[in-house]
Amino acid sequence: MQKPNITRTLGQIHFEDLEPHRFEDLVRQLIYDYKDWQSIEATGRGGADDGYDIRAYEKHVEILQNSDDEITEPLPPMEGRRWMIQCKREKEIGAAKVKKIIDEGVNPADAPYGYILAASANISKKTYDAFRDTLRAAGVMEFYLWGKAELEDLLLLPKNDRILFTFFGISLVTKRQSKTAELRSRITVKNKLIGLLGSNAIFHNDVLIRDLNDEFYPFDELNPDFSNKPGWKKYTAFEHHPLGIWCHVHEYFGYIDLEKKEYDYVAIHDFVIDNDQNDELTTKRHQLQMSIRKHWELLPKHKQVHIKTEGLLKFEDIVLIDPKGDTKYEIPHLFIDYQGKTSPFYRLVDVVDLLSEELVLKDFRRIKYFKDQFEKLEIGKIHTDLNIDIAQTTVEEYAKHNSVPALYSLDSKYAQLNSKDVILLPAESDEGRTYWMVTAIYTCKLSEHLANHPHLYHLKNTVESQLKKNITDQKKINVYEIKRFYD
Repeated sequence: MQKPNITRTLGQIHFEDLEPHRFEDLVRQLIYDYKDWQSIEATGRGGADDGYDIRAYEKHVEILQNSDDEITEPLPPMEGRRWMIQCKREKEIGAAKVKKIIDEGVNPADAPYGYILAASANISKKTYDAFRDTLRAAGVMEFYLWGKAELEDLLLLPKNDRILFTFFGISLVTKRQSKTAELRSRITVKNKLIGLLGSNAIFHNDVLIRDLNDEFYPFDELNPDFSNKPGWKKYTAFEHHPLGIWCHVHEYFGYIDLEKKEYDYVAIHDFVIDNDQNDELTTKRHQLQMSIRKHWELLPKHKQVHIKTEGLLKFEDIVLIDPKGDTKYEIPHLFIDYQGKTSPFYRLVDVVDLLSEELVLKDFRRIKYFKDQFEKLEIGKIHTDLNIDIAQTTVEEYAKHNSVPALYSLDSKYAQLNSKDVILLPAESDEGRTYWMVTAIYTCKLSEHLANHPHLYHLKNTVESQLKKNITDQKKINVYEIKRFYD
């Protein structure tokens, strides 16, 4: 069974923190508008209370008629229905204890009209029943038992908010006002972003996210820790979310194994960069990218992916929006109060695009697959005389469409090939022959190979054309993936 979502609520009210007389004061405050009182007396404060903690008189304006239809006089103006209110700040209170409290406090010969027992404990059904039966036997006409739950209910009524604040320092009205202000602010930010980024669910717009407390903008060289904790950074916002907007944070060369639910990425090169870099840095980045790519392309094609990190920027974290930006960044500036955080994002997720669908990698495990350094790629053996029986049209299709070219065999026909070896594919003339590098070598069932490349609709025909025979989907084949090689 799915676990319930935990929400933030008001914690239980600790009546036990009040000393007994203060608990009496609380109950007296709660009864002020409970009835139309003539008077309320805090008798418990003076000691020798004859069982009364609070005595109250309810206004009585009823005119009675006798059996001869003669109107009798109402009660005197200062008289009224007498109520007894007793307060017990107890952690536990049971049926026997309630009966004892009533027997000691209520005299059946001079029973009050009404009775309230307020106790800071949880009340059981058995206790309620004993309370009701005992007071009926004593001749009390109206009675109420307020346990911890009833007291909390009364305190949470909007009319009693001042009492809740006076005794416990909690104001739900203030909270509601604060929540209303927060909600109004979020709605304002959301509407501004829709105006700037568009109302479509998917979009593609650059924004500059800035730390509200940063003092160095736009001079990053003045901040010695800028590379680790940048005070501003440009991101691409791409999608609306009920809580905010999604931004592209990182993108790396990646590896994925869908069967083992494993992945890894090369963190030393990030495709998401500030485009305002100088020529020297741009050249170094390009060289690093090419070095990583050469090793990354040695993976089987279906395991080559770009791992992206996406960040959710919440509306409530955006404290200010500059819609026009400035001469350095003529894009919207979003100011965030980092408050000691290293990232402005509420949530970061790793995702990968597979066949035009986005896969969130929350159930995947990151492993150590890539090396920390990528040395120069050394090619293997160059095979110029290998007899490769493949149709010329197939070679041309490989070169034209850059699909997933591969050699296929059912035996040891290409057993001498290793990863990084170079081969020559046939052509109509020697001048037209092209070099290809073997990238990945593996064996799998034909059905698995087809499932790994569902976008290649004629792949089975291509495999059978090379093998010159029809094969079942469960037949194992040797796959030698290749790519164009340029010296």
